[in-house]
Amino acid sequence: MKYLLDTNVISELRKVGDGKADPNVTKWVGVQDSSDLFISVITILELERGILGIQR
Repeated sequence: MKYLLDTNVISELRKVGDGKADPNVTKWVGVQDSSDLFISVITILELERGILGIQR
């Protein structure tokens, strides 16, 4: 099965290094085959806009 990850999932995964990520999200992603996980152009745009907003 293929999964399209939303921005909130990607944002949650960014917290893994700090130990602040939701364990349910990390566990679920950890058991998925990485070739079945995708992100949309919209998610990329939302992340870029968020980063640019922080830099200003």
